[in-house]
Amino acid sequence: MTEKALAALLALAAAGLVATYLDSRHRTLPNWLCLMLGALGLAAAYRFGGIEVFGAHLIHGMAALCVGIILFSLKVIGGGDGKYYAAAATWFPIAQGFILLFCVSIAGFLLYTFWYGSRRLRGLPIDPDPDAETAAKLPYGLAIAGGSISAALFQLI
Repeated sequence: MTEKALAALLALAAAGLVATYLDSRHRTLPNWLCLMLGALGLAAAYRFGGIEVFGAHLIHGMAALCVGIILFSLKVIGGGDGKYYAAAATWFPIAQGFILLFCVSIAGFLLYTFWYGSRRLRGLPIDPDPDAETAAKLPYGLAIAGGSISAALFQLI
């Protein structure tokens, strides 16, 4: 395992644990976590690949942030989810953007299936209005964490 791969796995796993806890308990992904993860991703890209690799990682992070802002303005995702995905994207060059998106999408599908299935089994309501008190708000930070770690592992293969 290369130093870069190990750094990515450790950083993504540590941030993923914090994000999983905060998103599942408090439904929040704080700015400090996203900034830290993004800064570490860009620093690692520069350290292990120089300015060209840094640029590819920066472009990926900025593109993901722009898409996240659009999806947030359309009320498709939460603001923390968009920021956290963009921060995780800084660990991957733009050429691997679809790998990250695929892994996070698969993790999101599994999370969605488990989350809403377990609510149904427990007899809890599923309210389609996200502002309703009974709404089952999906902590998508869990899927971003799991998907980004999976994408980092996928790089090793």
